[in-house]
Amino acid sequence: MNSQGNKLSGSIPASIASMDSLMELQLGENHLSGDIPRMPMSLQIALNLSSNLFRGPISETLSTLSELEILDLSNNKFSGKIPDFFTTLGTLTQSLQVSNNELCGELPEFHSWVMVDTSGNEGMTNRTTRSTLPKSEKKKSYAVLTVVLAAITFGAITILATA
Repeated sequence: MNSQGNKLSGSIPASIASMDSLMELQLGENHLSGDIPRMPMSLQIALNLSSNLFRGPISETLSTLSELEILDLSNNKFSGKIPDFFTTLGTLTQSLQVSNNELCGELPEFHSWVMVDTSGNEGMTNRTTRSTLPKSEKKKSYAVLTVVLAAITFGAITILATA
């Protein structure tokens, strides 16, 4: 269902949950606000709530969307942390858009194939996936690692050749 850019206002009706055959819901670029109700379990392709007037924490009701591939919550006023339940949505294989909100805290660890856009959230930080070593120390660490691996490889080849 595509109701994007229609100047819709108010809340999303709770009855949306009963739309059992709905696979995609595009509600971006409206004036929607209030609580996000439980969504149809049949949503598989995308849920777009971008560029609306939603605020506060991201709703736990989204945790039931176990078949969803794309979720766009960008350009709202969501605040608080990105919920960890997003990392358990196994089919969230395309993207999670949460840019330009008021989110903060550490970004949960997502599968490598999920594109997560958190730009425009000044309070967001990535988990310590980046090394805290200065660049010169990183280069030294890689050089030492390369020498050690080369020595181990040479030793293994020598042992195999004499056996």
